[in-house]
Amino acid sequence: MICSIRLAKAIVSKAHEKGIAVDQIKLQKLAYYCQGYTLVLTGKPLFNGRIEAWEYGPVAPVIYQEFRCFGRNQIAPDMSFVNDLDDVFNKVIEFVLDTFGKLDSFALVHKTHSEDPWRNHYSPEVGHDSKEITSEELLAFFEKEVIAMQDSVFAKIMDSASQKLVELPASVKNEDDFYTWLKGNS
Repeated sequence: MICSIRLAKAIVSKAHEKGIAVDQIKLQKLAYYCQGYTLVLTGKPLFNGRIEAWEYGPVAPVIYQEFRCFGRNQIAPDMSFVNDLDDVFNKVIEFVLDTFGKLDSFALVHKTHSEDPWRNHYSPEVGHDSKEITSEELLAFFEKEVIAMQDSVFAKIMDSASQKLVELPASVKNEDDFYTWLKGNS
């Protein structure tokens, strides 16, 4: 587990390398996704500190306090930051940036508002409750997300494979028939 500020600096640094602008709201959502996918991958949180259900979606208060001075402006990378995170953590950050980095802040707010970890802490009468979104809640949700992704990838592979299938004629009964047929169709 790493310090939440180190994670935030790594996200901002990698996003900057990829030409992705990150403001305070977007940083919060990217950190949330990194935490969720790391829980599924390793069974442990990526960073220390809470994630809470706030008005604009999941927020890590420690990250908020550190970067709130940027307001809605793009966060500049810390040029003195040295990314010495484990390879697994860097791969999760890369995956999250590749998957969600092109979305703007409010598209990410909308997305997180549609997901169970935040919705379980929201009611139309009261609004958000600012309570902690637990690791257990994140794990339960992101496990389903990973399964859905795997199913989606598998479906694409199956679609691709089915487009490449060739039906053999009834005359092909054995290996020799197959080679004869193959030579005749090349």
